Amino acid sequence: MTKILQIPESLQFYFENAQQAGAIQQILEMDSLPLGLTWEEIEHYSMAKLSAQTTQLDYWLFSKKLWESTWGQEERFIKNYQEVEPEWYENENTVDNVWEEDTFYKAFYYKDDNIIFFHVSIYPEEGSLLSFYIRSPEDTYETSNNLNLSENWHASEDDERRIKKGLDICGKKEIDISPLIESAKEVLNALGI
Repeated sequence: MTKILQIPESLQFYFENAQQAGAIQQILEMDSLPLGLTWEEIEHYSMAKLSAQTTQLDYWLFSKKLWESTWGQEERFIKNYQEVEPEWYENENTVDNVWEEDTFYKAFYYKDDNIIFFHVSIYPEEGSLLSFYIRSPEDTYETSNNLNLSENWHASEDDERRIKKGLDICGKKEIDISPLIESAKEVLNALGI
């Protein structure tokens, strides 16, 4: 089954090339209006700032939609496991943090006081990724690291996360996320859920 997600125009522009992404990032990092601008330049700066903030919001919305369309589709998990309380996340799923960390996630209480984390990440170079890990009360990750999964899943550099290489989104108006949906199902099947 094919599942298509439309990529917002602002993100198409952002992911098109590094120069455009850098310009948007630079505008977002500016805390105050540059000095010495004319009224026309202030208007252009303000429009650019709003456009950059729209890109940032679209990134958050697209990340959330990708999460809901992959991990969130698995009702067998969502129905049986309680999500952590909203305050547990602190500021981790705010628009600013998702933009800075390139990831949107939700966490759920899992068996034996473990917590399972389901992530989606979007990078210009790597595309969209899925990742997950199960953290024990002792801050270990053996349960997720020892799952028997296909070669599509591999350990991250820090050896805490299992990652599924995702879909290239650069230069695209839409992506077929069916492979990511199947990968999410593979994880839940391996967990016996």
